[in-house]
Amino acid sequence: MYLLKLICALIIIVPTTAIYYKIDEGYRGLSSYNGKYDENLLVPGDAGFMRPNIWPFYVRMDYIETKPQDDSAQRVQCGAKDGSIHWIESIEIGNTLDPSSVYETVKKYGIDYDQKVIISKVRHQMNVICSKLDTYDIFVTKFDQLDDMLLNFLQSEQDRLSTGITIDYVRLTKPKLPHDQAQTYEGISKQQIQQRLEDEKKKTKEKEAINDMIEAQAISDRSVVEAEGKRKVSEKEAQSHLLMEKAKSDADSYRKIEEAKANQFLFGGAEQYLDYERHKAIAGNSKIYFGALPPTIWSADGMGITKD
Repeated sequence: MYLLKLICALIIIVPTTAIYYKIDEGYRGLSSYNGKYDENLLVPGDAGFMRPNIWPFYVRMDYIETKPQDDSAQRVQCGAKDGSIHWIESIEIGNTLDPSSVYETVKKYGIDYDQKVIISKVRHQMNVICSKLDTYDIFVTKFDQLDDMLLNFLQSEQDRLSTGITIDYVRLTKPKLPHDQAQTYEGISKQQIQQRLEDEKKKTKEKEAINDMIEAQAISDRSVVEAEGKRKVSEKEAQSHLLMEKAKSDADSYRKIEEAKANQFLFGGAEQYLDYERHKAIAGNSKIYFGALPPTIWSADGMGITKD
């Protein structure tokens, strides 16, 4: 009778102590049995019951975040190479764990893997970075580079350790200085900003001058091209005119030659044609002499000048 009651109690207790799980987007389910992780991860959409976490089972379900997450390190020491100690109030690190690396990373570094492979390295590396810079570099000239220095180091460490973690960004708050030092560096910073503005104005003016030179050169080149174009057009027109005049001259010469040939044919030769032309010239003379002839006169018979 006692054994029957015990069995009934177990039947009632075991289902009520079973673990219900549901995996949401951006997570992977990592189950363990007696302290050993199961390599088969549960993915978003998986849900159900696990064996109860009582003796002799000892089961557990851990939800590992695989979407982008933020980790932060508070009050991080930054010791400059000039011996001064400064404190960075907060450093935020955005990171993402690749789902395919969940099992190996958690198995190697535990559920709080980010504390071991990210946060602890932040504290150490910031001291390394700051030890190479003086206070002025940290607060003025190199402050905007500190986040990139730290990000590059953290990513190289993740790659070296094969954690599957991608460092998305690093953000630092500016360290606080004693009031007198803060005023000094702020004054220097303002001077540098003013100097940069002046440099930018100078560069702008230089660029404007260069642009003006380029524009003037372009106008000059365009004028040269236009003049060259006009010259070529004039040359073409002159060549065309010469060709036309030559054609006219050739045509006129050809006409005269043909006329000469025709006249030769009509008058029986060049001598006869010349005689014809002389008679035409005499016939066209409007002067008529009466009485004695002058000492010299053009004689039609002699075809020339005659003397008494």
